Amino acid sequence: TLPGMVGAGLLGVIAGMLLTGFFFPADPVPRPPKQTHEVRVLEEQVARLSTEVDLLRNELITSRAEQTEAEKHFAESMEVLNRQPLVNSVGMRLKLIPAGKFLMGSNDGDDDERPVHEQQVLEPFYLGVTEVTNAQWKAVMEVEPPSREKGADQPVGRVSWTDAIRFCGKLSERQEEREAGRVYRLPTEVEWEYACRAGTATKWACGDDETAVAVFAWCDDREGQAHPVASKQPNAWGLYDMHGNVWEWC
Repeated sequence: TLPGMVGAGLLGVIAGMLLTGFFFPADPVPRPPKQTHEVRVLEEQVARLSTEVDLLRNELITSRAEQTEAEKHFAESMEVLNRQPLVNSVGMRLKLIPAGKFLMGSNDGDDDERPVHEQQVLEPFYLGVTEVTNAQWKAVMEVEPPSREKGADQPVGRVSWTDAIRFCGKLSERQEEREAGRVYRLPTEVEWEYACRAGTATKWACGDDETAVAVFAWCDDREGQAHPVASKQPNAWGLYDMHGNVWEWC
């Protein structure tokens, strides 16, 4: 009948409403509002600052590592320099020089000294505390030294580079030196200047004051006369006559 149909229709509508509310998905999650230009700029600044912080952190770590390495090298160098000189079979005292870096040359010097540049001595080496004396030359070469000044403690002079090489060879051949495993040679120019400077970067090992040089070196003798070794003060590494007195071969 019509009433029944109406009732069924209402029930169908109600049931449909119930089913729709129960089974169909809810409204989607609302989307966030679009980012404004200011927000994007801030995010880029934050990202850039984060990158800079990371770089600074890496630089700090590197700096600390370099500082630790420098402190280690300094301690090792001091340990080497504090050792007593070795005395060989003819009475030569030999100082152990540590490895290290230094600035070599002079911008005010000759052409072969310019420009100032960094050099590195990779291995420690021994160097005579004084210039080779007449007595030491005679003990090794078994002939009178050709020096003008004949005193035993005078530095040997008037010898050629070849003579100096022969001296190193004959000294190395001595039984006491062979048994000790010591082989002698001339220092390289880099080694010599490194030892002469003794950790300084000034004009002279004693500084830039020319008036102080006379304390460390025979350099104002107008007659060109040699003087007994170790008559002046040594440099910071305990080496004598690195400035003045006689010329030295490398």
